[in-house]
Amino acid sequence: MDKEEQYMDDYQRTRRILEEQEDAVKSFQRKGQQLAENTLSEIHHTVQLFAETNEPFEHARNEIAQLEEAFLTALNQEKKKILLQEEEAERMYRKNI
Repeated sequence: MDKEEQYMDDYQRTRRILEEQEDAVKSFQRKGQQLAENTLSEIHHTVQLFAETNEPFEHARNEIAQLEEAFLTALNQEKKKILLQEEEAERMYRKNI
């Protein structure tokens, strides 16, 4: 195997790993959003059964929205980090060949 083939293999391996990481981040995002929706639905149901007003539900919705926003911000930062790594891997590959 010559150097160019080795560089290509290394680059492809790195890309696969980073794509898997990106897929994992997307999966976490979907699961987090689904969890937030399910939690709100359960809280809403419970509040309807036991609370005199909708205030506890509104409070819970606000809290969950803040948590979801923080979660999405962290995931977006991770996506950017992966994108930068992908760009760096491609840059290094092009430099080496």
